Parts: sequence; structure tokens; C-alpha cells
Amino acid sequence: QNGKPVDLSDRSVSWFVNDRLSVRAAGLTSFSLRIPENAIGSVPIKAVIATPNAPEQVAVVSIPVAVPEAVIDAQLASKTIGAGTHVFRARSFFFDASGAANLLVSWRVNNQPTTANGDPTTLRLEVPPGASGSTAAIDLAITSAGNPLESARDTLVLAVE
Repeated sequence: QNGKPVDLSDRSVSWFVNDRLSVRAAGLTSFSLRIPENAIGSVPIKAVIATPNAPEQVAVVSIPVAVPEAVIDAQLASKTIGAGTHVFRARSFFFDASGAANLLVSWRVNNQPTTANGDPTTLRLEVPPGASGSTAAIDLAITSAGNPLESARDTLVLAVE
């Protein structure tokens, strides 16, 4: 109130997700929720504070919803590569994980699993001389270690010149 925190310990606070009551308790200033997997766009969150002998105070916010995304960061001018070492990095977005250490990253090149050299978010691809005319199909899969259903993939197909 007036830019200062209000003591809600004697007031009933109700939290609604998509207009459905999620939790209600005296003084409850925050709560945890899981966004439904089929949610798209944004999810409305409403807080209702009930004060005896006064009108309810209502606040509504919309939380944007984004599905997890995996991106192969190639730093290439075109979708062609030549002989030599090429470095690709895994980029993850919108995962419900506290950090990169809680994500499982796997790479495949031409449908063959590859092993990471220390850093699973980096792929070092060695293209031997004489491989021109072929392709390199790079697949990236990222999965949340805490929730195997939360995952994303990306594929990049490169021509070898």
C-alpha cells in the first residue's frame, strides 16, 4: 500500500489459474504452479484479497507460455561446410530447469550418436578431406533431467563441399 509491503497475515488470499481456484490461505503472498502442457499464449493468474468489512482487492497478470526450444548454433554463412573442424553449440530456451547442468544434451551426426569432448553443449565435427558431395545431418536433443517429458529437438542438414 502506497509503495510499501502490506501485512496480509489476517487476510484471506485466493489464487486462481485460468479462473479456477488453485489455493487459498491467510496471508499467502505466493504459490507454485505447473502450467498445463496444452497451454498456449498466456495463462491468466488472479489474486483475490479478502478484507473484513471492505471490498475484495483483485489483481490479474498474464504469464506468457513458451514451449521448450533447442537450437543448433552453427555460426555459418551458408548451409555448406568443407573439410576441417567445425564447432556447433546447443542453445536451450524456455526449459523449466535451474541451469544448464540440469539439462541432458545429446548429438547425432548422420543418425550416429556422438560423444561430447568434456562439454555436452558443444559438438566438434571433423570433416575429412575427400568428403565433398556428401551431407552432414546434425541432430540435437535436449531433455530436462528433472522432467523427461520436457524436451526439444533441432536438426541441421549441411552440404559438404
